[in-house]
Amino acid sequence: MSNGVARHFELCRQAMDKIGRPFPTSSTLKVLLEDAGFVDVKVTDIKQPLGPWPKNERMKRIGAMAMLMSETGIAHLRIIVT
Repeated sequence: MSNGVARHFELCRQAMDKIGRPFPTSSTLKVLLEDAGFVDVKVTDIKQPLGPWPKNERMKRIGAMAMLMSETGIAHLRIIVT
């Protein structure tokens, strides 16, 4: 797997499976919401770029913000772990 982000999420999924806490997916979250009493829950999968690479200006801004949030979050995780 050459994509670092995909590799990260795959390792997280494997780790969560090992401790008995499955990685949340749209289908499992839907069930949890319905079990909590929500009705007419609809799942919509959307693509979100991670970086400012899309040609579409709106997606470019979304990707840039997602990249910034990701980098900021990862930096804070490094501080917590070390």
